[in-house]
Amino acid sequence: MRALFHAGVVAAKVQAVLVIGISVAVVMSIDPARFTLTTADAVPDASALPISVHVAWVDILAAICVSMVHGRHIELTASRLLLGIRRISPRNPSRLATALLAQLSFAALGFVILAMNGTPVLILDLGHELGFPGYVTMLWPSIASIGIAAFGANTHAAVLARSRLPD
Repeated sequence: MRALFHAGVVAAKVQAVLVIGISVAVVMSIDPARFTLTTADAVPDASALPISVHVAWVDILAAICVSMVHGRHIELTASRLLLGIRRISPRNPSRLATALLAQLSFAALGFVILAMNGTPVLILDLGHELGFPGYVTMLWPSIASIGIAAFGANTHAAVLARSRLPD
């Protein structure tokens, strides 16, 4: 099964490295007097911005870019998907490829929605108990962006496999 979704594994690893780099850069460079990590930590200053919202957008856009990169991992996954699709449905492989493409697209879109929604209360409470609630709000969209990159890369490979099938 892992061989079928090799593109997603590669994209998830690349996105994890990007997320770590983005998070470290943000934490090292924020000015606590001007920016806050969350809206819950808002200071009376009206110019304070919740930086976690911006980090979420950067993580999501980075995941989309990672999933759109065409490389050997996409080609390999597309050829394996094509082989599997033809074995499962030799009479109508394009219908199965379209169904797989739709499912992978919905999964990637689900992770986008998950990343854009707020951090769940249970995770916020856990971060508060551990002593860093602001960093948990940056961590949630970052983890969801890894799913976006993985399912997005697999969707990219499924699109390529579908384009190689006759209509």
